[in-house]
Amino acid sequence: MKLFANFLKVAVLLSVFSVVAGQLGRWHFLLDLASHFRLQATFALLISGLGLCWLRDAMWAAFALASGVVLAVLLLPYLPSQSRKMEHEYRLFLMNVLTRNPRKADVISLIRESDADFVVE
Repeated sequence: MKLFANFLKVAVLLSVFSVVAGQLGRWHFLLDLASHFRLQATFALLISGLGLCWLRDAMWAAFALASGVVLAVLLLPYLPSQSRKMEHEYRLFLMNVLTRNPRKADVISLIRESDADFVVE
């Protein structure tokens, strides 16, 4: 059980380190790579905190759960909600066109028929 508790403590430390490193990403691009793992760090902290509660390590469990709850609250605005509805629907036309295409008129007429909002070649 001591090995499992140590594993959970390492998971807590790595999760907190990754979140802090991600916040320092504006100073170095390598630190910015850690900013992509907030969701995983949140789950790791919450699960590790529950595991440490089960193992009766109150100090580490409280730290992990408090950190996990703070991160979860910070991530709440990014969750999809039912109240947000698409106000506008956009159409995209994407076509891979050879620059030496002899049938340019056909391509232009196809683009006009599609009535797309955005056209990408």
